[in-house]
Amino acid sequence: AGARLVCVKGVLAGQVLPLTGTTVTIGREAGRDLVVADAMVSRRHAVLRAEGGGYTLADEGSSNGTYVNGVRVSTQALRPGDRIQIGGCEFLFEG
Repeated sequence: AGARLVCVKGVLAGQVLPLTGTTVTIGREAGRDLVVADAMVSRRHAVLRAEGGGYTLADEGSSNGTYVNGVRVSTQALRPGDRIQIGGCEFLFEG
């Protein structure tokens, strides 16, 4: 099975997003791969990129930041079990 994001908290709680493409854009605006309708989420918040057999999460200059395991990050290589917080949503990264 491939990598996926599981939303464990927030407006998308219970949703599972399989990571299939080379990039997954995250934000509030329509047209993002993962649209999060949360006022704390920027229109263009973050992007996931497939790199070297894994995924890297990069903040796109969001107002409220992107957090991995409670730490604000600009760019972070993800490991299975990492918890990503974007606005009021928390996602579990399963590699």
